[in-house]
Amino acid sequence: MTIGHLLETFDESRLMHPPSGSAEETRADHELEIYEQGYQAGWDDCVKAQSDAAVALEEDFAQNLRELSFTYQEANVAAARSLAPLISGLMDTLFPELAQQALRAKLSQQLESIARKAVDGHVIIRCNPGKLRFLETMQPEISGLELHLQADETLGEGQVSLAFGDCEREIDLDSLLAELRTLTHAFLSDMTQETDDV
Repeated sequence: MTIGHLLETFDESRLMHPPSGSAEETRADHELEIYEQGYQAGWDDCVKAQSDAAVALEEDFAQNLRELSFTYQEANVAAARSLAPLISGLMDTLFPELAQQALRAKLSQQLESIARKAVDGHVIIRCNPGKLRFLETMQPEISGLELHLQADETLGEGQVSLAFGDCEREIDLDSLLAELRTLTHAFLSDMTQETDDV
């Protein structure tokens, strides 16, 4: 490589047609252009990397939310499934006791209502044979009524029929208990199936 480009030439052709800019200016312009291109390429790379990082962060966040939601649903179903036997046991244990207490209260309420309306005072109480002794022990003392207990095989344990004069009233706690059981099982079933469908 020669150093001719560094030395000034005194050619007549060059003197007649001087260059528009010196070689140094041209070279500086060229280097500036290269620098600008490199700077722009670096800037574009940085913007692209930042954009890619933001997209990746959004995707990770969305995935974490999906996993968190799924984990919550799984925990909810697991809790519902573990509570189902407990709730069924409580229903089987407590509902019969509550039904007896409710039967006692409902029977007393109905008999008091009949006592206010009855003309002859004779009331026939029909119940399941298994509840006959229970009703005999709790037979309320209501003035003006003569109560007669009869066993009826067609009635369930939570059913009582009251007949007085031409009227008859029914107390049916069995259907209420069956409806409560159905609603409870439906609720637990819905809770466990919501996550299975997700």
